[in-house]
Amino acid sequence: MTSKERAYRIMLEDPTQFVSKTTIKHFIGASNEDVINNIFNECKRIERLKTPKEFDARPTKVQKKLVFKVTGIDFNFALKQYLAEKERKETSNG
Repeated sequence: MTSKERAYRIMLEDPTQFVSKTTIKHFIGASNEDVINNIFNECKRIERLKTPKEFDARPTKVQKKLVFKVTGIDFNFALKQYLAEKERKETSNG
């Protein structure tokens, strides 16, 4: 499983609500660290509107739903594409 495939699985299938910068990087395919930092920081800013910084239990992770909101990626569309690609790979291997 490649890093990108793992990131897609985490973002779309895994029940965990939080992701790291590395997962975001592989999910959106950006190599520029500034882009990743901007997305991460914007997610943290939105989180802090509801939770003060002192109570942040996960300083190195952000909520998945905020990543989708900040990047403008439609979760349902991404999930549909991911599942179609996964099914295509399974049928070509089996």
